[in-house]
Amino acid sequence: MAQTTKLVSSISFNSENFLKGKLRELVTQGVLEYGYAIFHQPEEDEKKEHWHIVVKPNRRLDTSALRNLFLETIAGEDKPRGVLPFRPTNRISDWILYSVHDTAYLIRKGEVRKHTYSKADFFATEPDLFDEDWNECHRNEDNRLNQLKEYASGGLDWNDVIALGIIPPNLYFPFKDMFYTFKENQTFRNGRTGHDEAAV
Repeated sequence: MAQTTKLVSSISFNSENFLKGKLRELVTQGVLEYGYAIFHQPEEDEKKEHWHIVVKPNRRLDTSALRNLFLETIAGEDKPRGVLPFRPTNRISDWILYSVHDTAYLIRKGEVRKHTYSKADFFATEPDLFDEDWNECHRNEDNRLNQLKEYASGGLDWNDVIALGIIPPNLYFPFKDMFYTFKENQTFRNGRTGHDEAAV
């Protein structure tokens, strides 16, 4: 039972209507300052569709009590749906980049995902604030890795990429490894697990 006023995130197995409605309700009630969510298809090492959510409390909150607010009863299902325990999230930019499976961000973490997402995939209770957060985390980004992924999925071979001149000589081998990882189009979590834990 942790008390916090800081940004926290979780994985939700709630239905779309329930989750969006609950986030709006908690903002309207003054419990949360804002909430963002993005739907994810399961990667090949996961079984369940899920949402990544992040919320900013408007006052000191007990994260266990907050978690209980997301319990959703679905007719015909034995157990209620809900969210995994909330965890502290240091920076909103990290959460956004991880949630879209940003290529450059994940590679810096030593990971790769099959599915990627875009800004249009997010739900935000405060769209203007989300626009600011999105723009802030994309300032001065290194687009070479995103280009590399596009080239790999577009059918270019490694020699074609080298001929384009976007790879610095000191990054030849790391970029080559990433290029072939992208070509295989598989998830690599670098030791982390998926999100198929029991929700409640």
